Amino acid sequence: MDWEIREAVPEDAPCIAAGVEELLGEIMTATGQPHLHFDRGATRARTEGWLRRALTAPSWRGRKGGRSPWA
Repeated sequence: MDWEIREAVPEDAPCIAAGVEELLGEIMTATGQPHLHFDRGATRARTEGWLRRALTAPSWRGRKGGRSPWA
């Protein structure tokens, strides 16, 4: 399988939501506790909204060194 690392865009929201669902499933299996509720549609919508806002927010690329504050 080929991998690509890049910044996410709003169109990636369904794939991100599926990944979150899979990860939560693994966590619940590992802990033996089905304690997390997951709504794929709501997660997709929130993720898409966050990514759309991120595209219009002031960029961290102008920071000294061009690094993300979270890097």
